[in-house]
Amino acid sequence: MSDLQARIPLARCREIGPHARRLREELGLSVAEVARACAVSSPTLLQWEQGTFPKALTVARLRAWARALLLAPDQLLAPPATHPGLRDGRWRVVVKAETLETAIRRVAECLATRGRNLVRLEQSLDAKACRDAALLAHRYGTGTRRWPLIDVAVAYGITLSHAHQTIAGMIARAAQFEFDVAVLDAIVEVSTAALLPTTVVTGRRMHDLLGSSLSMERGAAFASEILSRRISSADACMAAGYTSIPQ
Repeated sequence: MSDLQARIPLARCREIGPHARRLREELGLSVAEVARACAVSSPTLLQWEQGTFPKALTVARLRAWARALLLAPDQLLAPPATHPGLRDGRWRVVVKAETLETAIRRVAECLATRGRNLVRLEQSLDAKACRDAALLAHRYGTGTRRWPLIDVAVAYGITLSHAHQTIAGMIARAAQFEFDVAVLDAIVEVSTAALLPTTVVTGRRMHDLLGSSLSMERGAAFASEILSRRISSADACMAAGYTSIPQ
């Protein structure tokens, strides 16, 4: 028998169930989603979450359950505790990026996959996740397609209404996450400097932080809608012309 087919003692399985249910609920995942990832029916998963197991889980099945909950392979076997990335019911995600433009794309991918892309680095995004991430990126002016949203929607074979619903759903889903975007902190710092006399150095720094095509207006919209943060001096930056490299 391979290690993956070895079975977890039933007593340990019963301890895991309620803990796994709390994690699923905190992450906003449905029973059906997690059940599919575990290759079991929804009623079976509900039994597991209640601590009821007709037979002990195999290591392979336990690892599939852990992956569905965005955990490391053996983390469900650890003593019950809060999810390592959860704080006040929200999953904390550190977004590393040199520009806000890149950070927006990474946040969009996270929201499109409900965070699965962060723990399944070996798996590429499926077609639907790629589409949804592109739609959200387009809202903030960072997508690969610069057309009006209706044209982008048609290109993906969906209606404009569907596109709007998809974007709205991901913006609402952002409340389940706490995104730590260091590049935005730098932008806030530079935007505060915009209240001082305009300098070419400040303008170039802002351009470098935003990215080649992201405007301050779109960046401020992203900060407000996704991160619930306000760039207090964004208006001053736009008035000073810090959306592009000063000539």
